[in-house]
Amino acid sequence: MNATFNIQRFGLTIYKELLEKYRSALIFWAVLLLFYLAFWALTLIAGGTLNEGGRSAMAITMLTIACFLAPFILYKNENRRIDGIFYAASPSSTLEKTLSMLVIVTGLFPILTSVILLSVDSLLTVLPIDAGFRGSIWDEIFSSKQYIESISPLFTEDTRSLSDRLFHSLSPFSLNPYTGLLLSQSVFVFLNMLFRRHKIGISLITIFSIYLILIIIVVTSVIGLVNQFGEDLENMDAMLLDRIETMVRILVLGSTWIIPIVMWVCTYLRIKRIQY
Repeated sequence: MNATFNIQRFGLTIYKELLEKYRSALIFWAVLLLFYLAFWALTLIAGGTLNEGGRSAMAITMLTIACFLAPFILYKNENRRIDGIFYAASPSSTLEKTLSMLVIVTGLFPILTSVILLSVDSLLTVLPIDAGFRGSIWDEIFSSKQYIESISPLFTEDTRSLSDRLFHSLSPFSLNPYTGLLLSQSVFVFLNMLFRRHKIGISLITIFSIYLILIIIVVTSVIGLVNQFGEDLENMDAMLLDRIETMVRILVLGSTWIIPIVMWVCTYLRIKRIQY
């Protein structure tokens, strides 16, 4: 038997973990749908209609929160000293455990959550009432440009050339919002396995601190560029846009491709070295 990976043992690992976690998933989906129905009810109470733009922003926000919370909900006990003993005693290898977590947390759970949420949204759009939801948001969720243009007030007709430039410049590096949030979930998977207690709170503080440092770096760079060009506004505008474009490219490349790979490797090493 291969001590690192065996396809039959891997399948049994996924099956076993699904049996253990499906109740938590059902409860989470029920709560998620209640929030979305409350969002729909508020639209009815206001007596208005909500088209694709606002709903796609709401839906992608809820799906993002769901994906980020999934590791803490489904794998909350696997690294704890007492509750995690059974996880440690599993005959599955570290690679099989890591891949099983990847399949469930980044594959099955987000896909099922999305199908459930968007299907309910579609059902609400066909109700024979004057107020409520109108139009389909499926395309908005899975298309980068449609999603960005539908929710961002920056991309008006007056700034369409700017939006097109940034979009076409970043498109070789970026993915649609849905795939992007699945990949960014890897950070939360690792932090969930890294911390044993107060996982969500400590993880949010950690991520907020990292983002704060990045914002300081970006703002400092922009201020330095402005001081460098002084009153040469024409060159400053062109150079500023080029610098912003370069920084955004680096951030997108890192967050979309590099960080997810690094985080899953770190998760594998963490599972391998957990001391119970």
